[in-house]
Amino acid sequence: MTRIDLRDVVVTHPDRRRPPILAGIDLTVLPGEFVALEGASGAGKTTLLACLAGLDRPSRGLVALDGVDLRSLSPRRLAALRSHGVGLVLQRDNVLSALSVAENVGLPARIRGRPLPDTQVLEALHAVGLADRAEARPAQLSGGERQRVAVARCLASRVPLILADEPTEALDRHGAGIVVDLLRHQAERGCTVVMVTHDADAAARAHRRVLLERGMIRSDRR
Repeated sequence: MTRIDLRDVVVTHPDRRRPPILAGIDLTVLPGEFVALEGASGAGKTTLLACLAGLDRPSRGLVALDGVDLRSLSPRRLAALRSHGVGLVLQRDNVLSALSVAENVGLPARIRGRPLPDTQVLEALHAVGLADRAEARPAQLSGGERQRVAVARCLASRVPLILADEPTEALDRHGAGIVVDLLRHQAERGCTVVMVTHDADAAARAHRRVLLERGMIRSDRR
């Protein structure tokens, strides 16, 4: 379970003549909430998610996970935080071609030095409908299947925070529904979930919908 606190978060544009990418974001996400971040392309959604993951540092403002200001952490400690406490589902699936599907799912735990039982890996693959592809290589999968492998990796790791950037983008409607239901189920188990999406149906299944426009929060609906 992870609490998120954002206070006056600003990310300036590399071209200082242009408006900031994030222009003073204030947001609290409570443990176990499933929040959908919506907005047009360029609204700042992916940048906000990257700040939450410690992949980007804001130009100004507080980004805190469970009271820890991410700006106070060294790159090494940020990497450790992501490894142990954050599950990332990115627009690029980040599935390694040299590993099997099952090996990809179990990789974060191996990096942490705590390999997962095979049963836990297979349980996660079963949840995303890929149990029969455990030994396949990523090159044998469709784009949507690779995205589901990335989701399974988060499920198997049982992290307290999942950050998902357009997790349904490469999926058909049925597959998208499965993935969003899985994310909602993780929230019901106490995991905090923040999902960037353009999919109105996916957003409607979250507990809360936060609309960004020009780097600012325009609405926040439960």
